[in-house]
Amino acid sequence: SAQSPLCQQLISDLEFQYSSQREFQTTMTNMYMQHGQERATYSTANAISANCYMTSGQERFRRKFF
Repeated sequence: SAQSPLCQQLISDLEFQYSSQREFQTTMTNMYMQHGQERATYSTANAISANCYMTSGQERFRRKFF
């Protein structure tokens, strides 16, 4: 459903304003990898829809460096 949390997060990810085409392409590739593998290995601060796959250790690491 369009109101599901994941759907809303995906919409938010797609509405984000990227500073360049390269940043957009990189982020979309990373998001594809995250959802395809159901892992947050390639997580960025811009792609919130993959947060559901993130472990607590990955979340701490991302907060430290982003």
